[in-house]
Amino acid sequence: MKKLTFFQVATVLLLLINIALLGFFLSSKKGHKGPHPSGHASSSALEMLELNAEQHRQFEKYAEEHKTKVHELARDQKKLLEKYFDDVKNDAMAQADTNLIGQWQRLEAKKLDLTYQHLKEVQALLEPEQMKHFEKFLEHIEGRVLTQREEKLPPPRRKMHPSKSKHKE
Repeated sequence: MKKLTFFQVATVLLLLINIALLGFFLSSKKGHKGPHPSGHASSSALEMLELNAEQHRQFEKYAEEHKTKVHELARDQKKLLEKYFDDVKNDAMAQADTNLIGQWQRLEAKKLDLTYQHLKEVQALLEPEQMKHFEKFLEHIEGRVLTQREEKLPPPRRKMHPSKSKHKE
């Protein structure tokens, strides 16, 4: 009889622990402060810049146009990189490699220009009393862009210090 009571109490305790962990994980996801999916960018802009309904609608339109144009340029860059690496695989690297690199750089410059124009459009939407929030908004956007960029980069290679080399002379 005592074994049965022990196992019943243990089962109830384990069940309570599982429920508590589940509640913890569900509540911690709601407060996640990582990079927003694209759908949440406008809501953070709405809050940060204190946009009214018309400004928010216009912001949504500008953001969608910007996103579409940047994705088109990114697709073009991807095609160039695929061609570049095909050339590396086939030992076809000659004058074409500098041409591909130059094309990729021009597309990257276009993306920066598009982003600049987009931010200027957003700035033009703001009333004078909202301008005080624009710098904070820019810092937020910069953080998102840099975070997304870092997530795509491979980890840096570690260089071995000469004194820690395997081969000592």
